Amino acid sequence: MSYEIIIRVPKWAADKPITVLAGREVIARRINIMNSETRELSLGPLEHKDIRCNFCGYCCRNITGDWIHGTDEEDTCLKLEYQEMKLPDGTLLKGWMCTAYPAPFSCVVGKDPDDVKCIIRYKEV
Repeated sequence: MSYEIIIRVPKWAADKPITVLAGREVIARRINIMNSETRELSLGPLEHKDIRCNFCGYCCRNITGDWIHGTDEEDTCLKLEYQEMKLPDGTLLKGWMCTAYPAPFSCVVGKDPDDVKCIIRYKEV
């Protein structure tokens, strides 16, 4: 089941990136896309999340360079922990979760969701 939500965006925000959350999870977005040749940013299309995260933890592994939270010997963020969490509706979530922040985008280490190893997928609206 899905719902349609119409959002009236003020003029000053019409040409800016937009992120729509359901709790802490991104459900729709319009993000800047960088041209790999010119390195210029342009606003991408509005997309909705088609496939959700399965908590595999891939996005927090193989971190290169200095990292604010530190990494272990396998270059995995030290804030990544395996957890089991029961939601109010009874759903049991199991998997690798970030323990650093309660809000999304605080970390910004995450790999691109279009990466082949990441299950998250977005579709253009």
